[in-house]
Amino acid sequence: MEKYNVGIIGCGAIFNRHVIAINENKNKFNLIAICDNNPNVLKNIDSRAKKFLNYKEMLLKTNIDFVVIATPNGYHQ
Repeated sequence: MEKYNVGIIGCGAIFNRHVIAINENKNKFNLIAICDNNPNVLKNIDSRAKKFLNYKEMLLKTNIDFVVIATPNGYHQ
């Protein structure tokens, strides 16, 4: 079975739910990158995933199959 590489954009309130869902399905998904524009938020996240402050950089520097957009609804543009 193919495993998909996942990135998460936004590490706020809903972030942990997405991480849990990905980890519960490790046979299907690899969390390889996370992105938030707040460096203090990123430094407090315990994850093996690469951390980025800019989502464009994350997309260019990783082999992501899809992203989870976990920013507040007003930023989903």
